[in-house]
Amino acid sequence: MIKIAVVTKSATTKSGARVPFELATYLAKFHNVLVFAQKKNTEKNLEPFLKSKNVQLIFYQNPIDLLLKLRKEKVDIISFHATLSEAISAKLALKPIVQTYYGTQFDAYLEKFTPDQKISFYDTVLNRILNYLIWLNKKILSMLATKVIAISKYTQKELKKLFSVNSKVIYLGVSLKPKNLNRDLSSVNHKPVILSISRFTPYKGFHHLIEAVEKLRRSGLPIKLIIAGSLGKKRYLEYLQRIKNKNNQILVNVSDKQLINLYRKCDIYASCDRYLFFGLPIAEAAYFAKPAIALNFAAAKELIVHKKSGFVAQSTEELYKYLKILVGNPQLRHKMGIWAMKNARKQFDWTQITLLYKQVFVEILNK
Repeated sequence: MIKIAVVTKSATTKSGARVPFELATYLAKFHNVLVFAQKKNTEKNLEPFLKSKNVQLIFYQNPIDLLLKLRKEKVDIISFHATLSEAISAKLALKPIVQTYYGTQFDAYLEKFTPDQKISFYDTVLNRILNYLIWLNKKILSMLATKVIAISKYTQKELKKLFSVNSKVIYLGVSLKPKNLNRDLSSVNHKPVILSISRFTPYKGFHHLIEAVEKLRRSGLPIKLIIAGSLGKKRYLEYLQRIKNKNNQILVNVSDKQLINLYRKCDIYASCDRYLFFGLPIAEAAYFAKPAIALNFAAAKELIVHKKSGFVAQSTEELYKYLKILVGNPQLRHKMGIWAMKNARKQFDWTQITLLYKQVFVEILNK
């Protein structure tokens, strides 16, 4: 039995941070698994939940503490999902490191500006300097890894282009699923609901979605927009609050139970995310048999099969066009939603994904 250390930053299962913990619980069906995470802001009930899944949660205070605990536990291999300081600790533990690559977000400095603000020459220069530091950070991270797992074909290409690193593609799995899929097509006269979920920061493009929905309303289509997510940039959230219509609803820091209810009640999922390295909410919405529309950024075409599980728009004009088609055609929404659900069950199932990770671990240890 392999002893696997899953190293992550935060002890929380919110949004994409849940991935290491889900992977750990499925790996624990085959191997001895320990999760290493920082104790700060630990999610309530996480430790007993992991214990019920035969996963031990070990807290570390800092990178040196992490190194000492990795050595003490004498793990065989490390599944890595954290940052550079933790990667150095993992490397010094002298064990193989399988790093999951989630993508590289450039222009992070510019996220402090709202879409209606002008960016100065000084800010542009500073942003370029910080972009180089972001690249350098990721480059060093990739060099410390024994093997890199890319979460999409897009991120695989990005790894090769930016860092000259070869990788294996293994998609993320879906955790939020419906207990009973009950789609009532007889109630087609209700106001269609468009849902979008992510962190509140400008690159998520919620303002583009608000504009498209306003255009739909002006064309006479009744529609409700719900945007839900965690607080990223407070200034951007305030900007969205200013420009939104009274029929738009913005929800902050919703629970998993609330998310499940939102997926269940929505009719269309939409994304304008510029850094859609995977797009977990699109996959989650598909499990609830909901079609999706996204701007053609990053891995959008991998998550949405154009004209089958939804639409991939080349521009904001196309985004409006495709939203109008789905809003006005409940039968098409149903057809695409069912196709999306069947496709998601094939590609984003944690059981199958875990077997792929397991295969990588075994191959490395057998070399």
